[in-house]
Amino acid sequence: MPAPPRANDTYGPYRLLERVAVGGMAEVFRAKRSGVEGFEKVVAVKRILSHLSDNKEFVDMFVDEAKMVAGLTHPNIVQIFDLGKIERSYYIAMEYVHGRDLRTILRRAKERSVAVPLELSAYVVSRVCAALEYAHRKRDEEGRPMLLVHRDVSPQNILLSFEGDVKLTDFGIAKAASKATVTDKGALRGKLLYMSPEQAWGKPMDRRSDVFSLGIVFYEMLTGQKPFLGSSEMSILETVRECRVAPPTTVNPGIPEKMERVAMKALERDPEVRYQDAGEMHRDLERVLHEGRPTTPRDITLLLERLFEESERGGPVSADWPADRPSSVHKDPPPAHDAPPHPDPAARDAGAAKDPMTIQKLLKRFGIK
Repeated sequence: MPAPPRANDTYGPYRLLERVAVGGMAEVFRAKRSGVEGFEKVVAVKRILSHLSDNKEFVDMFVDEAKMVAGLTHPNIVQIFDLGKIERSYYIAMEYVHGRDLRTILRRAKERSVAVPLELSAYVVSRVCAALEYAHRKRDEEGRPMLLVHRDVSPQNILLSFEGDVKLTDFGIAKAASKATVTDKGALRGKLLYMSPEQAWGKPMDRRSDVFSLGIVFYEMLTGQKPFLGSSEMSILETVRECRVAPPTTVNPGIPEKMERVAMKALERDPEVRYQDAGEMHRDLERVLHEGRPTTPRDITLLLERLFEESERGGPVSADWPADRPSSVHKDPPPAHDAPPHPDPAARDAGAAKDPMTIQKLLKRFGIK
């Protein structure tokens, strides 16, 4: 069997610059592709690990999903540039985002006692709403609805760049990952924490499931806490199914009423009562943002400058961080069931797995096929 690729190797048309993450499903490299007249482009190359290349069901679904989402072109979605195969391993080349995933950002904010402004939280979530609305309404070349559902809207799949961009990544990858034979125990818990009730019951999912998951992200950004907690996978699954959500103001009384209403409507247990699509949620968030102090990509840049050293991001710290904005509450560090972050969200699928439990197996334990 050929040796796996390493940094500075040539991998097909790419030169691998550094490996930024490795998990149970994939490893991710920052890579460069060169062209004529000195043309160069930095991308992220996500290589599927060799043990999954033998899983035909996984490979077929991975390829199908990658083809389907390759046509997504939106400023708030990480774009896929290339799908290829080298020897036995498949890979995706996608847009490289120079920044951090939201999970890493929220954790760093807690560690440094830096409050995330409430308006900035609403702004980030509104950008993700715009991405979801576009994807959910996407049609194929013959004009038929593609009925795309992300299935894994969570902080590790929301990227914030040091330039102030907001990007949603890994569309469709979660569906293929469900066919992988091994899932890391911590990664499974992380997925459960952002599931919709219908997903936790094993019912069919549509765009409203993504809206619910984004509602959890919004709730966490506003309060510094997750709405569903538990000491085990099964206890978390039960709390998600019950869907009893305390209003955000019970945790942070400073949250504006209109902001709380958006979060609670996104978190309605009944999909018929919830926002029917991300566009509805986006419009409500835009109204909230227009009533407050204007929020721009610059505010993201300023926050990340506060949180990450110059050596981590490659730039000086600005002196104009706004000290007068209402802020999210950040309490104690997250409990042990919150999986530790990976260096790059594109590899959030894993870590060396010791427990072969998957979401599907967990649901079967509850009698759901």
